[in-house]
Parts: sequence; structure tokens; C-alpha cells
Amino acid sequence: MLKSELLLGVVVAIGTGSVIAIQTALLSRSGASVGAVRSGLLTTITGALLASIILVALWRQGSLSWQWNSATWLALIVGGILGTAALVGISFASQRVGVTAALASILLGQILLSVIIDARGLGSTAAIPFSLERALGLLLLGGGVYLLLFRQ
Repeated sequence: MLKSELLLGVVVAIGTGSVIAIQTALLSRSGASVGAVRSGLLTTITGALLASIILVALWRQGSLSWQWNSATWLALIVGGILGTAALVGISFASQRVGVTAALASILLGQILLSVIIDARGLGSTAAIPFSLERALGLLLLGGGVYLLLFRQ
């Protein structure tokens, strides 16, 4: 039986994946109208406005505890830049290969880099060594992406 914390993490991850699928479909449609770059940038601005409203509301309630340092600022700035680049990339890719193949390819890219991050211990957990099972999982996922690119 899965631990409750692990189960909650999986459920939240599946929900997040569902949100990303919906967002990808919307980015594909808006990108077809206004262009991938503008679609990604406008989506980023919309998200920033919503996040600003939520942060102000939390700040006014006194429920925010801030512990800022230069590493935090750097992580937030780089994360924001990468998030914007991801939205532009999603809009661009999904218009060309479809939502399913785009998301599968994005997932493959995420997992390829995450294997390196895990193996080097650069995440928030101890290093997780690269193994034959992980290599096989990457190959299977790569094969799945390849198959998803075929259209009838």
C-alpha cells in the first residue's frame, strides 16, 4: 500500500498533468491566432496578474512568511524565465505535432534532464543513481513519443 503522502503526491501530479493538458490545448489554439511567442507571453502575463492578486490577498491577511536571500531571488527569476520559455515552446510545438505528441515529447525532455538531476543529487532529495530500469523506462518513453508522432 502506498504511503498517504506518496499517494497524495501522485494524485496532485496527475491533476497537474491534467491542467497542463488543458493549458496546452488553449495555448495551441491561441498560438494559432496570435503566434506562439505572443501566446506564451500573454499567458505568462495573465498568470502573473493572478499570482499578484493572490499574493496581495495573502499579504493583507498576514499569512505570508518571507525568507529572502539572493539564491531565492535567482531561483524565482530563472524559474520565471524558464516558465515563459516553456509556455512559448508548448504553444509552438503543439501547433505542429498536436497536443498529445507535444506533451509526450515535453515529458520525455523533462525526464531525460531529471534523470541527470536525480543522479547528481541536485534536487531536494539524496542522489538517485542511474540504473538499467531507468534507462529502459527512457527507451520505452522515447518509443512511445516516436509512435505518437505518426498520424493516420
